[in-house]
Amino acid sequence: FIIADDSSNVDSILEEIELTFGKRFNAFSANQVLSTVNSIISQFQLFLGSVAAISMIVAGLGILNTMLMSVMERTREIGVLKAVGYKNSQVMVMFLAEALMIGVLGGFIGLFVGMGGSYLIPILINMIFKPKTLGEIKVGISVIGFTPQISLDLMLTSFILAVGVAILAGVYPARRAANLDPIAALRYE
Repeated sequence: FIIADDSSNVDSILEEIELTFGKRFNAFSANQVLSTVNSIISQFQLFLGSVAAISMIVAGLGILNTMLMSVMERTREIGVLKAVGYKNSQVMVMFLAEALMIGVLGGFIGLFVGMGGSYLIPILINMIFKPKTLGEIKVGISVIGFTPQISLDLMLTSFILAVGVAILAGVYPARRAANLDPIAALRYE
């Protein structure tokens, strides 16, 4: 390890080391290591963001399918409601409220599973990858320990996103239910 007397001298010291030792010796600075680590972290964040986006799309499609099936199963009920005087907006609000409940329930479940998993994963990693002792030599990964950082902002954003996706996925089925013709709906089997 070489410690520079001034941070502005680091590059010149690296050049001198490379000139002196050539290809036989690899020299790098802490800034180079930091930029490599930051690059890896940004790629990992991009990957996790992609996984999260795909998960949200799949969740939205699942809610959309559930709501469409609900509209199909309750077509006669919708016809009766419209026949007794329910307006299109009232039917639409009824189905959007159902989508909202799905989103709220899914958001809470997701928050609790996520928080529990963030505390459980390090415990499982430590159980699986315990170092083994062969004589006096330890073989394996040392114990991994970290404390999850759970922020209220992130929790609130996740919850709002879950509810938003549910409502967005419920708009088309709610609109479809609201625009059903009451006579055709009453005849539907």
